[in-house]
Amino acid sequence: MPDDDLRSISGFDYADSDDTHKNEVSKSDHIFQDDNASAEHLSLLDHMDHICEEIISLYLKLRDMESSIVQQVSADIKSSLPALLIDSLKEQLPSLLLDTLKDTLP
Repeated sequence: MPDDDLRSISGFDYADSDDTHKNEVSKSDHIFQDDNASAEHLSLLDHMDHICEEIISLYLKLRDMESSIVQQVSADIKSSLPALLIDSLKEQLPSLLLDTLKDTLP
């Protein structure tokens, strides 16, 4: 490239926008204070606390119900299992014995 096509940008100075415009605005000038918003925010927090307590209470009730259901089903299975086994053996034992005797006796 020829030297005359090159341009130097080192001569440009970048100015800070606050220095250029002489802006002296503090962040507090942009914050809108609203006491009602603070009260509403606290009220929302109170509601959220109440909702969280309700959710925890419902979760604990659900867990207790689930545990109770599992215990009831387990107790029902334990109580009905012997009867199921006895009925099954009564139905199948004679045929099993008969088949075994047929195989062992000439």
